[in-house]
Amino acid sequence: MVFYKFFHLSKSEKRIFFEAGYKTLLVRIVTTLYNTRKYASWLGQQHVETDTIEPTIQVREEILQVKKAMSRCRYLVWARKCLVEAIAAKRMLDRRNIPATLYMGVAKDKNGKMIAHAWLRSGNIWITGGRNRHGFTVVGIFS
Repeated sequence: MVFYKFFHLSKSEKRIFFEAGYKTLLVRIVTTLYNTRKYASWLGQQHVETDTIEPTIQVREEILQVKKAMSRCRYLVWARKCLVEAIAAKRMLDRRNIPATLYMGVAKDKNGKMIAHAWLRSGNIWITGGRNRHGFTVVGIFS
C-alpha cells in the first residue's frame, strides 16, 4: 500500500521526500556518532526564537511541503526519532531561507524516568513533534 501511494506522488513531492530521507539519514548518523556539543553549531543560533507570525502564502506552502515530507519519513527506520526529524526539517527549511526554531525539552515519565523530546516550529506552524510538546520543560532553543 505504501509503495502504491509513493508512485502516485508528483515529481516535486518525490523530490522533497528523497531530500527528507537523505537529511534524516545524515542527521541520524551525526547524532549517533557525536554528542550534542559537537553538532550544536549545526542547529543554528542558540537561545533565539523566530517570530510566530503567519508566513506568506508562498512560504507557508513550502513549510507545509517540508512538514508533509517529514511525516512521510515515518516509514524510514532511521527517521523515527523526534530529534532526527526536527534537525532534518530545520536543515531543509534553512536551505530554503525559511526561519525556524528547534526546541529541546525534558520531562519525567510515569515511572519518574527522565525523557527528552525535540520539536520544530516555523512561523505559527508546528512542523515536527509539536503535538507532543506539552509537559516538557524547554532546555534548548535554536534558530
